[in-house]
Amino acid sequence: GQFMYPRFMAWDPQGNVVVADGFNHRLQVIRLSDGACLRTIGSRGSGAGQFNIPRGVAFDSAGHIIVADWGNHRVQVLRYSDGSHVRTIGSEGSGNGQFKYPISVAVDGSGNVFVLDQGNARIQVLRVSDGAYVRSMCSKGSGPGQISGMGSVALDGQGNVVVADGDNHRVQV
Repeated sequence: GQFMYPRFMAWDPQGNVVVADGFNHRLQVIRLSDGACLRTIGSRGSGAGQFNIPRGVAFDSAGHIIVADWGNHRVQVLRYSDGSHVRTIGSEGSGNGQFKYPISVAVDGSGNVFVLDQGNARIQVLRVSDGAYVRSMCSKGSGPGQISGMGSVALDGQGNVVVADGDNHRVQV
């Protein structure tokens, strides 16, 4: 229940909140009715199921939690039921399927994860099932369709991608 720079969170299927506890390098599952920490997921490191400043969290329909592992330049897919590692998506770099400080994730109904790749100023879309690259959108800058700095990505349920574009002080759809 002790946090150090909590930044992003998501609701689990039971109505608990899962918080990315950044500088404690873990996720915490919190019961809202009394604030009790039900469990933690992960620890500091670069191995499977370990984090270096976790940021964005999201759930897919298969019961996985998807985590933007910011400092390890990757996205991890874990079984939410027990926190076990399913797969790692991406590695450090600027090519397709590579990340520089992935900060936020959102999952659509087709099993794609949208990753706000902060260091590369883009959103990448990858399949959760196998990590395969699907497409990218956005580029670095301040014009329409361009992003810069910290932010967040979300899906509106109508097929639109919504981006909080930190350095440009705006939200884009």
